[in-house]
Amino acid sequence: MLETNNVSQPTVKSVESNLKKPLLVRHFPLFVALTFFWSLVVGITLSILRQNDNHLVYAIDDAYIHLAVAKNLAQHGVWGVTPYEFSSSSSSLLWTLLLTTLSLFFGANELLPLILNVIFGSLIVVLVYFNISRYKVSNFYKSLTLLAVIILTPLLPLIFSGMEHVLQSLISVGFCFTFGQNYY
Repeated sequence: MLETNNVSQPTVKSVESNLKKPLLVRHFPLFVALTFFWSLVVGITLSILRQNDNHLVYAIDDAYIHLAVAKNLAQHGVWGVTPYEFSSSSSSLLWTLLLTTLSLFFGANELLPLILNVIFGSLIVVLVYFNISRYKVSNFYKSLTLLAVIILTPLLPLIFSGMEHVLQSLISVGFCFTFGQNYY
């Protein structure tokens, strides 16, 4: 039985003609999706700042617990919410270590989780784009898929939680795309 595969195999001629197009034209759906995504993030961030006297406020206190542990680890070498003693308060070791590393370079800042989550959310959009680009799909459907990922998944609420869930989603999506490609 002959197995069919709908993944487009580019020819040398099609690759050369595609490389002659400007970057914006070649990856137009990605630019549309990222612009839309970043616009939503900026709009929500401005709304949060306006409603909280120009303070970024996360919806749950876990983000602040991670930030406190990261700050104390960076400044005092103590894994805890206070600089005086160890406390096992963090639910995600990797996230806290990532925040600690960034705190060493940029100082303890409430924006760090938001910035990380925007980067990881953008990488999810990029990962989905390059995965669906392997198939013979029009730019319209690529754009529609990317916009659906942004709107129909809880990506934006997760970004503004200040937690590690966007990183976890990125790792999960990458895992599925990497190891699931043999089945399509």
